[in-house]
Amino acid sequence: MTYPTMNSRQRLVCVEDLQTVLKQQKLLEQFAFSRLGVFGSFARNESGHDIDLFIEDDVSLETALRFKQCLEQVVDNPLDVMLKKWANPIVLHRAMKDMRYVEG
Repeated sequence: MTYPTMNSRQRLVCVEDLQTVLKQQKLLEQFAFSRLGVFGSFARNESGHDIDLFIEDDVSLETALRFKQCLEQVVDNPLDVMLKKWANPIVLHRAMKDMRYVEG
């Protein structure tokens, strides 16, 4: 897969923008994710610093990091990724309150 140059990275402002990018790049298909959660200020449509992503699928840390790197090639937002199987239960409970899901 060929990725755009740094100059063509897109700044995302809402969850729908993220869903569009994921579909265009076919990232959920490429990584065989059933869906991807978005939580935190970005999910609440508040101005925030980063995009918090939640991967429910049982994937390795290496796979999650590769996914993050691929997405960082096309978006101009800092990304944080949380894996369900490694999530702190308290943090996960808070994240679930404003979780929004995107699908590829």
